[in-house]
Amino acid sequence: AIRWPKTVAIWHLKFRQQCETFANPAIVREGGRPSLPPFLEKNPDFVKGFVKHGKENLHKVTIEFMHAYVHEVGLKSLSITRTIEMKEQLRERRAAWLRRTADEEWDEDGLPVIEEDQIEEFEFTVDSLLKEGRLRTLDLNTVGRWMHALGFKYQTRKKHFYVDCHEKPEVTAYRDKVWGPRYFERELRAHRWVWLTRNQCCRRC
Repeated sequence: AIRWPKTVAIWHLKFRQQCETFANPAIVREGGRPSLPPFLEKNPDFVKGFVKHGKENLHKVTIEFMHAYVHEVGLKSLSITRTIEMKEQLRERRAAWLRRTADEEWDEDGLPVIEEDQIEEFEFTVDSLLKEGRLRTLDLNTVGRWMHALGFKYQTRKKHFYVDCHEKPEVTAYRDKVWGPRYFERELRAHRWVWLTRNQCCRRC
């Protein structure tokens, strides 16, 4: 079910931009990879941390495990990073406004000027991150879809075995008639490494 009203508006905008047609979702983007969900597209550093954490814990990775990482580490770290970036942008905008004139209450983009104390108190919250990524909540189903989109998948554990062919008749015959005589003949001209103790080395010197 569609929970975010703006989703329909985005669909309609794309429909009009593409000559009243919908793009085939099976078409992959440049590079051969399928398109990622909007939240992951906007936050490549978050994706790197998500994938790295999963690969480092493959022995215990589950949707629940990755869901806990997203809420306890990923979103908090991303919130701090985005807060720092937004504060820098706000300070730059305020500096540009101060260079122009301090009498106007609106900056060149038509937005009210933010005071320095407001910038210090600014915080890009987790809710703002989710809203930016067209999400209202981040549940297990969403994290599961992220994992699938990033290449994580469940598969049956397959057992492998090694076949020892050393005693096959043709291998034994080659070793006895060809390889063995050739090896011993060349051994006389090969370097031989001899293990010596420290005392033996000192006596030789």
